[in-house]
Amino acid sequence: MPTSLEQVCALEQAVARIKRGERLEAAALIGLLGGQDAEGRATANLVLALAYVEVGDHPGARPFIERAFVLSGGSRKVLPLFVQIHRAVGDFRAIRAARKRVGILAAEAGDVARALEDFNAWHYTDSEGRGEDRYEYDLDILSAVRRLAEQHRRPVRPIAPLPGRRLRVAHLLFGTTQFNSVIVRISRLLAQFHDRSRFEMAFFAPESHAEVCRSLQGVGHLSFLQGQGCSVHAAPDLEKSTDRLLWVADAIRAFAPDLLVLNAALADFHHYFLLQLRPAPATLGFISGPPPQFAPPDLDWGIAWTWHPLMDAPFSCSHVPLETHLPDVGAVSLRPRTSLGIPEDAVVLGSAGRHVKHRSPGQWALVLSLLHSFPAARFLCVGAREDQLPEVGPMLAPFRDRIHFVPWIENYLEVFGQADIVLDTFPSGGGVALLDSMALGKPVVTFANDYGKPFDQTDWTPAQEFMPECDLVVPRGDEARYLEVAGRLIADAAYRRAMGERCRQTVFGRLGSPERMVRRCEDVFEMLIRSKAGLLADA
Repeated sequence: MPTSLEQVCALEQAVARIKRGERLEAAALIGLLGGQDAEGRATANLVLALAYVEVGDHPGARPFIERAFVLSGGSRKVLPLFVQIHRAVGDFRAIRAARKRVGILAAEAGDVARALEDFNAWHYTDSEGRGEDRYEYDLDILSAVRRLAEQHRRPVRPIAPLPGRRLRVAHLLFGTTQFNSVIVRISRLLAQFHDRSRFEMAFFAPESHAEVCRSLQGVGHLSFLQGQGCSVHAAPDLEKSTDRLLWVADAIRAFAPDLLVLNAALADFHHYFLLQLRPAPATLGFISGPPPQFAPPDLDWGIAWTWHPLMDAPFSCSHVPLETHLPDVGAVSLRPRTSLGIPEDAVVLGSAGRHVKHRSPGQWALVLSLLHSFPAARFLCVGAREDQLPEVGPMLAPFRDRIHFVPWIENYLEVFGQADIVLDTFPSGGGVALLDSMALGKPVVTFANDYGKPFDQTDWTPAQEFMPECDLVVPRGDEARYLEVAGRLIADAAYRRAMGERCRQTVFGRLGSPERMVRRCEDVFEMLIRSKAGLLADA
């Protein structure tokens, strides 16, 4: 804090000059920021940063908030203004570094709850700030979580003798209360089709029981799992999140599993903390996206639904193609086109997915080119609102009356099923939405994936792994060929129907049996359990 009335007055005068738009000279800055006391210098820098923010000069505020953060030792109190300023200037790398710093300090102090919250904020900095699915491994953070767990960890229970009994698999649920989660859909399939003669399954949700009960999705998911003969556990309504996590670990341990399966081991650091408590002798993770979000290096094994994430998983991993309940065209009740503002005779192009998948100007340039070339065409964007796409708003204006936005809904096919042609989102492609569309007989146009470069969630697509080998998979980046293929589908109804039927037959043939997928997963489960039991016995 300023130590004299003279210093307080000088700081007030500096703030007034900033608000008048005047520049602070060297002598004034030295007088304000050159004191011996570090805390006083931190406070002075914070005050100056706030003054610049109040006049909208975030670049001017930046050096002062950075100095204040350093001088305060990475103070949590300084962090909100630090984030505000760096978000305004677009420096998300600095935000990540600051969030990591406060999280490490919390971990060093043994504050589990605060550290995990900070690490989650670090993890999703780009997602929340840029709208980009960018994640990275940070060994410092992973080590900090492991050290936090060590003080609560119990000895690992060995795998019991295997002959004559069912194998016991515990599943840690991610996304229990989320809206229309594909990850939870996979868990439901595992419960529904598991081989009861070979496996006993239990599901554990780290959310509190009250939190689950406030969510229709959460209640429905847990009720479904129980209906499949699986034991299901949600954490009790304990005040401290750390106590809930320890309760979940104890509940898993009491189930005495041979294997713990995590369906998003790094998507939430609470799940990684539970992994580090080691409540089961063997661990496996499902890889449904970026390895830094799903594949911590210390898992024993993994199952990847597509090839590219598997290639970058930092442990041994099996490939099991994702197979879900594909929709029956006769069972989908479509909303009338008129209710969506779409003429009955229009040829409807459509894309679906989270709003971040619709933010690419490159994708919209292709869509608008098609709309320009084919006046009868319309575009249906499912999963985004126009106000969520500020980057592309101006370019849409000339065609706005032919573009139809529909936010994500649970029964999205009743809207998306009106698309005649599905355009895979680009450069970040879709997955289950494409499978569902193909099952309805819709042709899908996509760019091929580049497997030669490291996996990047913002620039990839799994579509070619489940599409027929045909012209619908366009060489990546060949926009002229893309427009040619999509244009033929728009102009030639017979070709459109033929390619849609080919897509339908392919997807049902390759990916139409969730029971087959579950058996493949169970074979991996058993292989890992038996291998782990042998390794433990040898040790």
